Amino acid sequence: MDRYFEEFEDTAKEELKRAEHLVLISLKYNRTCAVMKNGLIRLIAAYETAMVEYLIFLKKTGKIEEVPASVKEKLNLVKSILGNSIGKYIRSYNKLVKVNKAQYCALNEYRKGLVMKTVGKNAIEVDIKTLEEQLSLATEFVNFIESKARE
Repeated sequence: MDRYFEEFEDTAKEELKRAEHLVLISLKYNRTCAVMKNGLIRLIAAYETAMVEYLIFLKKTGKIEEVPASVKEKLNLVKSILGNSIGKYIRSYNKLVKVNKAQYCALNEYRKGLVMKTVGKNAIEVDIKTLEEQLSLATEFVNFIESKARE
């Protein structure tokens, strides 16, 4: 495996560590939507970092010509390279982005049943358990990308 990809592993996993700390520790003591939103942002960053670094790795190994500029193009390229095996991760990433961009209101803020609910037609509710599940999926995605680079 390329030395460059080992550096990637640290970068993506560092984002996951930050997200994990926010979700598992900070939310335990500070039950606010601001902390929840920061956790969402860190998870999105972990997904995007993993995709970008994987594409840069593929470019350095000569498997692709160039790394696209926009996140959407990068997502589509990774999806076309890896196929349907990353479908659940792409859905998870898209859900995180949708929640992050939407306006939201806090339910039970500062209490045990904290929920961040998006405002709009198709409201999405994100609670601490949902965020933990998203963290698990993001971790799986980074590990999956790492395993594909090792092949």
